[in-house]
Amino acid sequence: MFEGKGFAVPPSPARVRGPAVGIAAILAAAWTSLAPASAQNTVGYVLDLSGEWNLYAGGAEDPHAQPIAKWQDLPAGGVLRISTPATTDFVTIADRVGVIFIQKSCRERSDCATPVFLPSAAAAPDGGVTVLNSVWKLLWGDPYQQSLHRVRGLTAYMGEGVAQISDGKASLRPIMQSLAKGTYSLASYGGQGGVGTPFQWDPASNDPVTVGSEAPGLYEIALVAPADKAALSKDVSLRVLLCAPPQYNEAATSFDKAKALTASWGSAASRSTVHAFLRAYLAGEAQGGNACAKML
Repeated sequence: MFEGKGFAVPPSPARVRGPAVGIAAILAAAWTSLAPASAQNTVGYVLDLSGEWNLYAGGAEDPHAQPIAKWQDLPAGGVLRISTPATTDFVTIADRVGVIFIQKSCRERSDCATPVFLPSAAAAPDGGVTVLNSVWKLLWGDPYQQSLHRVRGLTAYMGEGVAQISDGKASLRPIMQSLAKGTYSLASYGGQGGVGTPFQWDPASNDPVTVGSEAPGLYEIALVAPADKAALSKDVSLRVLLCAPPQYNEAATSFDKAKALTASWGSAASRSTVHAFLRAYLAGEAQGGNACAKML
């Protein structure tokens, strides 16, 4: 998705404290109650937040406060204010290509006394903006799409990746090399659940695993039973996009760039935020109509 479209991984962002001009802000807690900003009017997206932040879409003189929520798109010219700041409150905002340019912390409450002003206009669109449009839309979608990318807080091991599939065999070592030997399942992922195809995984083997008649597409890998019966069984959730050989290298390279983007967020993004973003990215690829795609 990033390949050949002018996407560049940004340097790690600097922390922003106090007044911030040239910022992307936050939007409605009840995403069904607000219309999203138009693509041309969007200046950024909420990566994460804590506290009761409000958007004044019409600017500093706008009397109408709209509560904001994670992943919401942010309109140009708006202003953000927090109702009653606590020392644990914060907001983190990324621009349309995923670069964090606002980190507002209320660790010192006085830092949140000043409003956050959004840029008056969005930057000219480029390839990176187009690339991530589908990711933001999936993350800030209807209830079905939100459940599609929900990250389970109690999952012991989570991961995402791209793997090659050919003649009923999948090369899963890049995303499963740290997992213990045992029986796992590969289930087509579309938010509907269902029984997956069981397969045997041995980290000591370099051979692709047999997955039967499964086709390219988006899948969920889960642990069925560890080979070591005395071992403590842990919850596993791997989201993998299986691609045919001609498309695998491009898809894997593109996904690596998405991972590099999330790595640039550092401690500004939680583990669940990173996993949700990468899973939405893979879902966007799976819906793209290429040889990695399968109906969701």
